[in-house]
Amino acid sequence: MELIELEEGVSIASPYPCIYLEEYGTLLFADTHLGLEEHRERLGIHIPYPVTEYIIDCIVRPVKELSCRRIIILGDVKHEFGRPSAEEWYSLKKLVSILRRNNCELEVVRGNHDNYIIYILKELGVKLHDPHLILERNDGSNILLIHGHLESKVIHDASKGIGLVVMGHEHPSIAIKDELGIKHRFKTFLYGKDVMISKGAAATVVAADADADEPHSHSHRFMPTSIVATNISMIVLPSLSPLAYGNPLNENTMIKSPILRHIGVEGLTPYLIEVGIMVKRFPEMRHLMLAR
Repeated sequence: MELIELEEGVSIASPYPCIYLEEYGTLLFADTHLGLEEHRERLGIHIPYPVTEYIIDCIVRPVKELSCRRIIILGDVKHEFGRPSAEEWYSLKKLVSILRRNNCELEVVRGNHDNYIIYILKELGVKLHDPHLILERNDGSNILLIHGHLESKVIHDASKGIGLVVMGHEHPSIAIKDELGIKHRFKTFLYGKDVMISKGAAATVVAADADADEPHSHSHRFMPTSIVATNISMIVLPSLSPLAYGNPLNENTMIKSPILRHIGVEGLTPYLIEVGIMVKRFPEMRHLMLAR
């Protein structure tokens, strides 16, 4: 494993789709979408390998390597919007059991897919943070952990001292063409330092809970009325589920998260990931958009 430091004490735990917070001995993941495999099967789409085992393995391996005491999933633990399916119950119970055998506890920040998840978490004794979790740092610059599907007033509240926002929801990916013109899509982390998070009105209105992985034919431009949060770092996590492959943000794709729409992606740096193999830093998104 390689720790790719984004800022002091905050690293990508390569080659896994997670962030390691050294001060807390904690790993951050997002968008496991447990139960998605069975949902696809019911639609007649056969998945040729066990997805739940893959997801659990991607979590447990870095836990063991870093001796982590805590895992926090930043939303969309389960896939179904309604009551938990039998598959979701089984998968989450199995994950919690394996983590506890490794002296690690799971916590959850609620996402837009996590309706009724409180029933499972109460039975398992797992903490649920709704709508966010703030981690206090020794230097007074706190970390906001949030799913990202809703606006957040906390970001703009100076009294909270937010210096870093870590979120999921977007399922970010990058589409790249090779020398033969064949397009390849890679999941990616997004990182920005000293970003400006604005309040205003978007020129194109979209639903905040839009959750498709398919590209759309239009893009968003945000017209800020005031800059109210600056000098904040931003990390957007890739989805952990291999079936939620990603939203190709360099292809005029709809940005799902209202928080990310306020920032724009052009100035963010992507760290492309091939899970289990490597993470590689690429130029800022604006250059990938020009090159497409």
